[in-house]
Amino acid sequence: MNKNIQQDNLFPVHRLRNYGAGVLVIVILSLGIAMVVYTINMLPFNFLHIFVWILLPLGIFTCVYSVVAGRDLFYYLVWGAVMTLGGLLPITSTFIIPMALIGVFLIVFAVIGIVAYARRR
Repeated sequence: MNKNIQQDNLFPVHRLRNYGAGVLVIVILSLGIAMVVYTINMLPFNFLHIFVWILLPLGIFTCVYSVVAGRDLFYYLVWGAVMTLGGLLPITSTFIIPMALIGVFLIVFAVIGIVAYARRR
């Protein structure tokens, strides 16, 4: 029997602990996909979109990491949301008012803060 899996639990006992390795993989993968997309002219090149190619996948990875890793949940969740917001703003600014998107994220931050405060009590 695999020593990483308990008999009554389907999830591995050893959880993801190395945030830096995951970030490195995500950034390299994202930039590689961006290079392919711009090389075959699927999208016109825009320098601002390079930040989107980095921040959006990194923010999503950080939010997922906060749940999977099980430590510093709210720290990684808030920073993941900040990076996701930074990645979404340049893309959605043409059809969504940026202040509305920022308002939604402020509400998300407030809910995260309330949950964190309630868990500490």
